[in-house]
Amino acid sequence: MVTSALWWAALGLTAAVLLGRRLAWTAPIVVVLILALFGIDGDQPRWWALPFHAVTPATAGLAVTVYALAAGFYLWFAQRPRGRWTVMWGAAARD
Repeated sequence: MVTSALWWAALGLTAAVLLGRRLAWTAPIVVVLILALFGIDGDQPRWWALPFHAVTPATAGLAVTVYALAAGFYLWFAQRPRGRWTVMWGAAARD
């Protein structure tokens, strides 16, 4: 459960930077639909459907790493001043 929470939190943080805070909820819903429709092949999860795989030290480490990168990405963009590119990508600092 913890690794899944890390995956979804990382996706939400990344979506908040790229899509803006108002649309950040759309990325997890789209990913859930893609995973539910195409992530399982018979009884086995596909290689790219990481939240469906059993938790091993490798997948847990990968989840922690992805979350740390997403949190850093979010925090770095949260400190950015308003500019054309940060406003366009929803990454401008909010007053």
